[in-house]
Amino acid sequence: MPEPFWRADRGADLVVAAAAGAVAVATAWDEAGHSTPLPRVAVIAGAGLGAAALLLVRRRIPLVVVFGTAVCAALVTVAAKYPAAGPIAPAVSVYTLATRGGWRRVVAAGATALVLLATAAVIRGGSPEGAVTQSAIVLGVAAVIGLYVNGRAQVARALRTRAAQLEREQTLVAREAVLAERIWIARELHDSIGHHVSLLVVQAGAVRSSLPEDHLTRPVLDSMVAGGKEAMTEMRRMVDVLRPVAEESTTDQFGRPPALEETPALCEQLRRSGLPVQLDLSPGIGVPRTASVTAYRIIREALTNVVKHAGLVPTQVRVARSGRVLDIRVTNAAGQSHRPTPHQLAGGHGHAGMRQRVALFGGRFVAGPAPDGGYAVRATLTVDGHS
Repeated sequence: MPEPFWRADRGADLVVAAAAGAVAVATAWDEAGHSTPLPRVAVIAGAGLGAAALLLVRRRIPLVVVFGTAVCAALVTVAAKYPAAGPIAPAVSVYTLATRGGWRRVVAAGATALVLLATAAVIRGGSPEGAVTQSAIVLGVAAVIGLYVNGRAQVARALRTRAAQLEREQTLVAREAVLAERIWIARELHDSIGHHVSLLVVQAGAVRSSLPEDHLTRPVLDSMVAGGKEAMTEMRRMVDVLRPVAEESTTDQFGRPPALEETPALCEQLRRSGLPVQLDLSPGIGVPRTASVTAYRIIREALTNVVKHAGLVPTQVRVARSGRVLDIRVTNAAGQSHRPTPHQLAGGHGHAGMRQRVALFGGRFVAGPAPDGGYAVRATLTVDGHS
C-alpha cells in the first residue's frame, strides 16, 4: 500500500520547522535593530533557517540533525548580541533521537551538542556558566522525555505484536478444532457405520446364497451386496482423507460414547445377525471411562473384521482384569468363505486404529492367525492414570 502524501507527523514537522524559522527571522530582525553588523545578521538568519530546515528531516536522520542543529545554535550564540532561541532546536532533535534510539546513543549525541554549545558560549565571552547550565537542563529534559516516549512506544508495539500473535494462535486453535471434528467423524464412520454396513452386506449375502439362481429377489440382493461394498469403498476413501491422528475424547456435545457395559448388547445384536459369539466379560470394578470406551471400540472393530473377513463363524470375546492390566481377546474360528491375506491383515484402518488406541494406554496389540486356522486379536490396556 503506497504511503500517503500527508501524514500527521509530517504536519507536526512542518509546524515545528515553521516555528523555528519564525524565531530565526525574529532574532535576525532584532539583532539588526540593535546595530549588529550585517554579516553577523546574515549568519544569524542563515544558521536559524538552516536549523529550521534540518528539523524537517529530523525523523529520517535524527543523529545528523542533532549535530547540525547544535552547530547552527552555536553559530547563532557566537554571532548574536542577544541570543534568544538558545538550544531549542538541538533539544527538539535530541528528543526525536531519543524516541528512536538507545540511551547510549542519546547520551553521546546530547553530550556532543552540549560541548558545541558550551564552546560557543566560551568563544562569545562573558560568563558561560549560565548558558551551559541552561543548555544542559534543556537537552537533559528533552532526552528524558524522548526516552520515556520511546519506552511507551516499545511497550505498545510489544502489545500489538502479542495481540497479533494471539490472533494467529486463535486461528490455529480454530483449525485444530476443525481437525479434531474431522478426526471424530472419521472414527465414527469407520467404527460405527462400517460395522453396521458390514453386517448388512453379510446378511444380504447369506440370504442370497440360500436362494436358487432364478429367484426373483436375487437381483435385489445382488444390488444390496454390491451397493454395500461400494459404500464401504467410498467410506474407506473418506477415512483416507479424514485419517485419524489422535484419540477422540470420551465426551462430546453428542453424548457419551458406548463403553464396556454395552458389550453384551453388541454381542446380542451380532447373534441376532447370525454370528455365534460367546462373551466372557470380567473387567472388574473401577475401570476408567476412557479405558472402558477404548476397550469397547477395540472389541467392536475386531468383531466387525470377523464378519467382514471370516463370515458368521464361532467367535469368542474375553475381557479380564489383572491388576493394572485390562486384557482383551477376540478369537474366531476359520472362515467358510475366504480368509484374509497377509496384506489384508496388515493394512486397513481397523488394525491401525486399534494400535493407536492401545498405544495411548501403554499397552500391546497383537493380531494374527490362530493355531486352529482362525484368527485372534489381543490387546492389553494399562488402566491406571486414565479417567
